[in-house]
Amino acid sequence: MKKIFNVVVVLFALLAVSCAEGDGRNFWGEAKVYSDSWYWHYEPVIMERVLEFEFNEDAMSDPVLKSQTFTFEMYEEDEYGHVAPAEHIAVYKNGEACPNNRLAITVEDSVVKVGIQFLDGAKEGEHTLIMRAVDMNSLDRVDNKLGNFYVDKNEVMNPADKGMMWFAIVLGGLYIFWLCFLRPICRPYVKFSRMEITYPDGEEYMIRTSGKTAVILTNPENAKKYRQGFFSALFMTKHLVIVNEVWTSTVTIKSKKGGYHRISGSVGYTPDEPMRREPFTLITDEGARVKVETN
Repeated sequence: MKKIFNVVVVLFALLAVSCAEGDGRNFWGEAKVYSDSWYWHYEPVIMERVLEFEFNEDAMSDPVLKSQTFTFEMYEEDEYGHVAPAEHIAVYKNGEACPNNRLAITVEDSVVKVGIQFLDGAKEGEHTLIMRAVDMNSLDRVDNKLGNFYVDKNEVMNPADKGMMWFAIVLGGLYIFWLCFLRPICRPYVKFSRMEITYPDGEEYMIRTSGKTAVILTNPENAKKYRQGFFSALFMTKHLVIVNEVWTSTVTIKSKKGGYHRISGSVGYTPDEPMRREPFTLITDEGARVKVETN
């Protein structure tokens, strides 16, 4: 009996010491579990502890004891104090799954790496586990319970999904910052919301210009150059293109400080400094006069 008592006491002591945390509890480890994704699959987590066993000289020299195997099974205690075999826990010894989920220790096992893994169906949260002796080959023993310890199962977001989520948040934040602060500085909107054009033949054309960075007046042949793609309109804002045969060359109208218009292109205009809310006239290379008014 003395030989077996020495073995069991040393095993229990080492288990408690190796698991003890700052709060005084026997904490074994934590597993963060997440669902599979088509681009990132969950790799099962095996929580491992290295345990060292010491046997007295009698145990090491006794040929009968040296041939014996000490077998332990994992039990789980629920919140009501009921203890039953752990159904959703796998036990490993030195990286290999234990047959029948039972840990077998012999006198030759001086150092053993014991691992615990959550199986499908294990509930989230803290699990109280107990390692109990199953069979000591009919030899007398003092205690068949090696104390309890705790393992945590935490269900978290798939790392790839989490990374993509944060990437989208950062990208969205940068886009909002660009949209609200930088873009109005780099590419300011025109400061008029409506434009009325009267062509030489008397045809009148009215268009809303809110949210545009420029108004481009051009002919059908050049209009294709100013077509915007989706991303150009999304990031750089939209410009407005007005097409008519009267425009022999392209004319661009933007806004500048003081409510004045900035007009560029091979075109004349009068007065010399057109302003918002005041009609002005554009004169093409061929002398056609187009009346423009902005509001």
